[in-house]
Amino acid sequence: MNILGLQETDWLTRGPHTQHHIFERLSRNSNVKITVLDYDIDKILKLESLLVKKQTFSNIQRAVKDSHVLVVRTAHIQVPYLRRISSLITNFFGMLKLFRENRPDIIIGFSITNGFIGLILAKLFRIPYIFYYIDLLHTLVPVSYAQYFAKQLSRYLFKKSDCVIVVTKFLQSYVINEGTLPKKVHILLNGISLDNTIVDRERLGALKSNISIEDDDFIILYMGYLYDFAGLKEIIDYYNADVKGGKLNIKFLIVGDGGIYNRLINHVKEINADWVILPGKVPFFEITEYIELT
Repeated sequence: MNILGLQETDWLTRGPHTQHHIFERLSRNSNVKITVLDYDIDKILKLESLLVKKQTFSNIQRAVKDSHVLVVRTAHIQVPYLRRISSLITNFFGMLKLFRENRPDIIIGFSITNGFIGLILAKLFRIPYIFYYIDLLHTLVPVSYAQYFAKQLSRYLFKKSDCVIVVTKFLQSYVINEGTLPKKVHILLNGISLDNTIVDRERLGALKSNISIEDDDFIILYMGYLYDFAGLKEIIDYYNADVKGGKLNIKFLIVGDGGIYNRLINHVKEINADWVILPGKVPFFEITEYIELT
């Protein structure tokens, strides 16, 4: 079986998200081939040339070892405002090429604009299309005036997709209220792998020593992308005086990067909040020990 996944974030650096866990597990089946079209959303590739050429990455392992996902990143122009538009154009032709060379049996979209292109082509080539809706995607569009347009595209995807998968009952209600037939909307709750509960005690001990965690410390853990709306700065400011005054014995462990990461580092230094620990992004396969600290 050939599965084509569509997303608009960086498969290599963002997450791992729901699609990483699902696709990487499926890819270990020798009868399943997974190809993902992604986008360098964080502008990691800082090249001097105007044109960033197409790139492919094979055997990517973000959430599962021994996985065999193929990631395709089409070419784009490094010009503000034209960057995303150019990548959508090359994605269109990239999908056409994939359809001709190795026609997918099913397309699973996790995004709006890439997903819209994929849906149109899926209808033309008569390929089943699933919209895997894991968040209120239109609200994540950074340009406020474009959010309305993104919401309209989402509604179209809800109605025209062969199936819509959501991860919460709230999203199920939202999608149905947007005019989608209830029988097309299915809940697939996020799960957990028991492999992620196995703690390496030696590594845990080394971690506690490296970041100065004591047995009687009360640990607050935040794990993930450091969004501005996550309230991290507010938590730091709320507890800082009591922690520094000895009223509370708290360590705030913020694992992740992106977003306001650099601003948080500077803020912690400015207010001398040495009880806040910012190790940055940690490999997924090492995150179990951080969770165990709590």
